[in-house]
Amino acid sequence: MTTPINLEPIFWKRQFKAHNEDIIPIEQAGFDAVMDQLNKLESNANRSEINNIRRFYRDRHRRIKVDAVDGDIIYQLFLDAFHAEYTFVQNALSQGQIPSDLAERLQQRITFDELTYLQNRESFQV
Repeated sequence: MTTPINLEPIFWKRQFKAHNEDIIPIEQAGFDAVMDQLNKLESNANRSEINNIRRFYRDRHRRIKVDAVDGDIIYQLFLDAFHAEYTFVQNALSQGQIPSDLAERLQQRITFDELTYLQNRESFQV
């Protein structure tokens, strides 16, 4: 959750713009094709999974149309993501799904990622 994947569409938009090209028509064609295919594949048995995929593509499609990103929103998203990761590890440990040594290593990794983000916050600003 804490990788800069949310910024990837903006990166590509900037790359296309730097070459005087427009990514929006390509993005729209891909988005439409994915949505059509997901509609064909959807069934009662896989509706939840299909909706998760739809949500990912809709978010990506929305982000690529954004011209600017609010740094405060990115900051809050990262903090929310770190909190969600800590909670996930704690719940898995509490439910006996992972041993305590793994939980400790995961929490150390989350802490390292959080510190890295905070020290390099400017690089996540667009």
